[in-house]
Formats: sequence, structure tokens, C-alpha cells
Amino acid sequence: MLFISLTMQSVLFAGVDFRRINGVYEVQTTPDEQARAEGEEVFQDQLTVKDINVSFLKWGQRGFDPGHCGFAQGRDFTFRCSSYSGEGQLLWIGVFGLDSVSGALVWSKYNGEVLKYTFSGHKQTAK
Repeated sequence: MLFISLTMQSVLFAGVDFRRINGVYEVQTTPDEQARAEGEEVFQDQLTVKDINVSFLKWGQRGFDPGHCGFAQGRDFTFRCSSYSGEGQLLWIGVFGLDSVSGALVWSKYNGEVLKYTFSGHKQTAK
């Protein structure tokens, strides 16, 4: 499992109370036409947010290193992940709603290829 870890001294960051964002989100990741032509498919992923610590299950399985990630700007977020297995870099740009997340993802492979995706999902409700 991929864990993107960043430190924070309180639950407030850039004016946002992360207690409202914290949780597990079921996210659908959809490749654009070019990425589909390269063999990429729509897939379900799981995003976990806990006090600005972020993890993505499927991208972690693909070898993306949590050590090179960042997060910023209220409900709007941007962060980068690098692959320890040589797959390239991911750039995530999106926004958190009250119980949702959505945005765009760009995968820049080290061979120069660039694949683009969109993602969206909803927070799981407590059972």
C-alpha cells in the first residue's frame, strides 16, 4: 500500500479543517483517449486521507514512492509522486468537496511518454 506522508502540526492547513476531509474515498480513475490507446483502462482505487497523510492503493502497487509527494492549498490540492521502480512521476491536481474528491492526473514516464487521467470519488460512510 502506498503511503504519502507529510507532517502537519494541527488539523488546520491553508484554512481548511482536515477533520472534514479525513477519510477513505472510493475513486474511479479514467484514462483519456491517448492513455487508452497505450493500454490503460478505467480502474477503481482507494484514497485515504488522515491529517494530510495520503495513500493510494493501486498506484502504490505500481511502484510509486511516497517519499516524493507534497500537498498544498486548502480544499484544492496538488501533489507529486515519483516511482521507485522507474515508472516516472505522477502529478495530482484536484479538489475536495464535503464528501467527494475529483481532479486530473498526469503520469510523466521517464521515457518521455505522458498519460493523462481524470479521477473522482466519494467518501465512504461509517458503518
